[in-house]
Amino acid sequence: DRLPKKRIQQVGNTLNALNTSSIVILLLAGVMRWEYMIVNAALQGVIQALMMPARQSMLPDIVYPRQVMNAVALNNAGMNLSRLMVPAGIGVLMEVTDYYWAFIAITGFYIFSTVTLFRVPSQPIEIPPEERTEAQTRLRAAGGHAPRAKSGAGFGDLIASCGSKHTRN
Repeated sequence: DRLPKKRIQQVGNTLNALNTSSIVILLLAGVMRWEYMIVNAALQGVIQALMMPARQSMLPDIVYPRQVMNAVALNNAGMNLSRLMVPAGIGVLMEVTDYYWAFIAITGFYIFSTVTLFRVPSQPIEIPPEERTEAQTRLRAAGGHAPRAKSGAGFGDLIASCGSKHTRN
């Protein structure tokens, strides 16, 4: 929440592109070992884990409140479709060409994603008064910004929120 979501996506996609291009280089050099694939898979997993919260929380910033449910559904459908189709397509590509072409294609997809994110607005969209929900009205009444945590570290905020006592009536 403290870093620009769009920039997190772009940096993450660029790092993933570099990661997959390193596989291409290792394959072309003839020095690929399974240990390198394990390291690359772990790196990609870490990058994806850091990118996903930013990706999910970007949606309310780029669509009107009445469209958020549709945007979430469309985003999830696209993610699930890609989980089904991309491995199959890459598998076919690996079968009919050399392995490195599959990783070149994956690298290209990451670069394409990074470039297309330039068209996404960096700031949340302006919501017309008729689109505002009760929560947005409260946010505006609070001075136009959400209250920020007092500590500067995310883990400190997490520990502080876990340590606070909440009681139910």
